[in-house]
Amino acid sequence: MLHTFDLFVKIKTHNVLHFQNKHGVDFDSLVLPNEKGIKVTKIFNNETHGWCVSLHIEAIKLLGKHIIEESDLTDLKRRSNMFVQKHFGLNADFNNHVLQRIDYRYDAVIPDSIERQLVIDLFNKVESKRNRQIKKTHYTDDNGIRRAFKTSCYHSSKGVSGIIYDKEADRKSANAEIESYEENVLRIEVSVRKPHLYGRERNHEIPRHLDFYFKKEMHRHYMQQYILDVFPASDFYTLAQAEKVISASSLKSTEKRVLKSMLDNITNGSIDTVKRRKSAATFKKYMHLFKTLDVHPIVIQKHKKVRKHIENPLKSILL
Repeated sequence: MLHTFDLFVKIKTHNVLHFQNKHGVDFDSLVLPNEKGIKVTKIFNNETHGWCVSLHIEAIKLLGKHIIEESDLTDLKRRSNMFVQKHFGLNADFNNHVLQRIDYRYDAVIPDSIERQLVIDLFNKVESKRNRQIKKTHYTDDNGIRRAFKTSCYHSSKGVSGIIYDKEADRKSANAEIESYEENVLRIEVSVRKPHLYGRERNHEIPRHLDFYFKKEMHRHYMQQYILDVFPASDFYTLAQAEKVISASSLKSTEKRVLKSMLDNITNGSIDTVKRRKSAATFKKYMHLFKTLDVHPIVIQKHKKVRKHIENPLKSILL
């Protein structure tokens, strides 16, 4: 359910002094506490909150388990509080935290690496703009070189990003050890950042606190809005197989003809191509018909040596 999150904990001047005495460093030292699953990234002081310590927490490593449930919050807070008190004094309280970022995740296992990459390639052909999210196809590396995303698809707005990527390939590219729970995994992730969290607090009075975001209903909400509302969850077929499903349906002959035409146009162009040619109402209607038939509008290319029908891994997210 959860992956990582960033937050800061409000502390007092004597907590900073405790840290300085314990570690024999200044508060802005680059040598900051770093333990399994949790680390201090910064200690700062501002007019709004006073002294604070920023933490980066990896729930999987901190709790020693890869399936994180809502019921794990108590243990996570206990362990985090132990860390804070160890380094900043017994009167430091983790509950005085303000959430800055939280990443929700779902792991789909696809054993065949070729099929896993194909699913990513197909997802990368969805609309360039959807649900206030803009598709990102390139990134700039540490050397300032623009590179294409090859093993991931990425849709983003200022405050939220929806990401689907090959976790095993990601670990290999970083020369990092692949954990057993990362093998053959297609990671589906929603990263919720400070601007969004702040807006929800200001406009909907939802505090930036784990008590409110460490919930299954929140996981469902963000996966629905930033993954399922952006990437169609219908099954993938080859063009010929998709046309067979459409022909065998109880739809009107005109609807069948339009759906098949859309498949051709999307295959030779993109969903954006079809979207530009049709009215918003017509486009919405036929995309809904694809969903009703459980047929993805983006088809498997003929030359791909994979199955003719691939179940969409997004179907199980909300189960």
